[in-house]
Amino acid sequence: MAVTMVSTSAKVKMFFDNTIGDITKTELGGLYGVSRKTVARSIKEVRAFLNSLSVGQTLNYQGGKVVIDYIDEDIQDDMPIRIRSANSGRTWENDLADLMDSNPVVAKTISTIEVVPAVEVEGRISVGSQVFIAESSEFYLGTSWNPKGVVGTVEKDNGDSCQEYTVEWANGNSNTYSLRDLVLASDVTEQKEDEGSDYFVVAPQDSITIIRVCKESGEVESRNINKHSTGFSDIRAMIVASQDKPTLQEAFTLMDIKGAIEAFSIGRVKVDPEGETVVFVKRDGNERKVPEDLAADIIGTIKEHGRDESEKLVKFLDALMDNSSFKAIEGLYRFMKHNCIDINEDGSIQAWKGVMDNMYSSHGGSIKSSPTIQVNENGQVYNGDFGKEIRVDRSEVDDDPDSTCSHGLHVGNKDYASSWASTLISVSVKPQDVVAVPKDYNGAKMRTCGYTPISTEAK
Repeated sequence: MAVTMVSTSAKVKMFFDNTIGDITKTELGGLYGVSRKTVARSIKEVRAFLNSLSVGQTLNYQGGKVVIDYIDEDIQDDMPIRIRSANSGRTWENDLADLMDSNPVVAKTISTIEVVPAVEVEGRISVGSQVFIAESSEFYLGTSWNPKGVVGTVEKDNGDSCQEYTVEWANGNSNTYSLRDLVLASDVTEQKEDEGSDYFVVAPQDSITIIRVCKESGEVESRNINKHSTGFSDIRAMIVASQDKPTLQEAFTLMDIKGAIEAFSIGRVKVDPEGETVVFVKRDGNERKVPEDLAADIIGTIKEHGRDESEKLVKFLDALMDNSSFKAIEGLYRFMKHNCIDINEDGSIQAWKGVMDNMYSSHGGSIKSSPTIQVNENGQVYNGDFGKEIRVDRSEVDDDPDSTCSHGLHVGNKDYASSWASTLISVSVKPQDVVAVPKDYNGAKMRTCGYTPISTEAK
């Protein structure tokens, strides 16, 4: 999964577009081609820089020194800072991006020479506080909009409203809550996740080092990434926005890909640090290597979307690795990538099939009769019993991906399926039932030994 590098000027423009122009983070993500989460972190980085400034403060600028002469705290336009040359006394309003590049906030708040302890969140919940949903809250649901055990940031104080606070969660979603629904992250994180450890950070411009120290044993563990590492910009943005303990703990986990995957995937996906491979541990304890492109996307999915999406991925992988054909495993993933196929909650995948108005398949096959499925005299299969699985013996399906049209049950992407018949139905397919993905259709269709019709769909 590619990591999009966001320039300082783009971060500043996102901040002003959101603050002054009222463009939502989702809309900005579309405009800049990045995730909503990246937009949120970019905005937080700019806000953190502005909050670190004060009138009379001396800053670096283009090889010289300038003094802050005025700060527009209401942010009425995109030039909120007026600076004065320390030498000539000349004043001018300056582009914020230039000042940020010359005076990175991390360098100001975190020494690049000495180790600085994490700042604990204290006191009343307010804008900028990191929070969890309280277990006593009616919103403690474990959904993507009301996540359990996920740190969020209070983005807005809604005043006297019954829902006093707007919270943005780490997955990019936002919701509103009353004070009784929330608990400060500092009150929960140490007890539930890392009781008895301190975190320290060193962050020059081109690298990040986070050190975890066990209070009881004195054991020290250090993790480091540099500007060439995957996820560097996102992790740096997290630290720019906040250096409290929950943030450094999350960053520490993300800096170790192995730790991130095991934490989110319940230990089923493991990384070989030396071979840089991902292996899947099946329920019987045996290990199978995951194809490289799938391994890369596993890491990206877990880091981008968190535990909920990765649990579906684990179920999908568990079934996929039970497939007896390695070619089918690689072919299925090619099919999914080409067609943006969704993984269902049970780990099955969604596909489509074109059928006739009477719900029989548009073409007949070699199956002339079956005790488990309804087949007419032409070998056409009936697809109208929604929720009932249609299955044939795997040996009846051609497993050669070089065979274009051959024996087996056929499903495909939505466009392909729509082109074959008058009625379109959605189906779910178990990954272990995929037999072949024909190469010459560019991953648009596949042959399986089983699928379940779900519903009719609009073409």
